[in-house]
Amino acid sequence: MKRLFIIPAAAAIIAATAGCTPEPTSGTVTELDYEPESFFTSQMCTSRYDAKGRYTGQTCTPVTTYYPECYEVEYEDDSTDTTGEDCISEELYEALEIGDLYTKEMKVSDVA
Repeated sequence: MKRLFIIPAAAAIIAATAGCTPEPTSGTVTELDYEPESFFTSQMCTSRYDAKGRYTGQTCTPVTTYYPECYEVEYEDDSTDTTGEDCISEELYEALEIGDLYTKEMKVSDVA
């Protein structure tokens, strides 16, 4: 019984990741951007039906998503032609410039 579940689950994972290029771990800084914290609220609605299948209305619930402040660096790995982006510390954001080499493990002291 477990095999019947594992095979479709594995196939779904493979299908979802097929053709995806992994994000590079380093590259040349192409853009620096600041995104302040924000909230986004939307409605999730569900239709209601009676026992005979007739529509009786809908119930809506607000759904709020929080996006924290982000000092974002976008970078490109020229050898693989892939791009990546990370939220970094404010200090590292202030130290980096367009054209600098960025690595995911980078600290402010690593910026030349």
